[in-house]
Amino acid sequence: WNGGEDHYSNDSGRNTNASDAAPLDLLGAKNIVHEDRIMGIAMKPYTTSITSTEPLTMVASASIDLSAKLCTVKLNEEANGGDSMDVENLNTKDNKLRYNIEEYAHLKGHAARLCSVAFHPTGKFVATTSFDHTWRLWDVETSSMAEGKELLLQDGHAREVYGVGFHPDGSLVATTDFGGVVQCWDLRTGKSACHFLGHAKRVICSEFSPNGFQLA
Repeated sequence: WNGGEDHYSNDSGRNTNASDAAPLDLLGAKNIVHEDRIMGIAMKPYTTSITSTEPLTMVASASIDLSAKLCTVKLNEEANGGDSMDVENLNTKDNKLRYNIEEYAHLKGHAARLCSVAFHPTGKFVATTSFDHTWRLWDVETSSMAEGKELLLQDGHAREVYGVGFHPDGSLVATTDFGGVVQCWDLRTGKSACHFLGHAKRVICSEFSPNGFQLA
């Protein structure tokens, strides 16, 4: 979906409340990616190359069907009329959607429903969490529809693992579980660096501060 300045200003140019704004523009769609509900979704950072032959970005999704999917987002050459992106006319209505969304990789291995998914800051890896008490790290570039390339399997949680978040420099990853525990893992060693206790009930998300010194 796209929601630019046109969605937050009226004809006179004055800003309006988001509730009064026009609906977001649908830029691309993909039907039946998963066999059941999608629980988590994440978008890879934009690449520097924006052409119809190379992906603009990538979307990762996690589902209760025990799998995660990676989908590429490319410019629709027919809708855009060429290989270059016309930023000025990004919000122009068109009969064809501006982006094609295609399945790229199928990440299978979890033994129970998936919960969350997150891209590594470099965009080269993706992490998934699951009710099977594990979280896994996958290689984006070498995964395919036939087989997802699993790099790391961590089973240090005693309860269902839900949230996942990467440190800004990519060296650490935080995971949360239904037992109220937050684990911080060192990706350089593949081991737990520390854990945080104190929550009385399940923790479903976590995030590092932009400077990397705090974890919420």
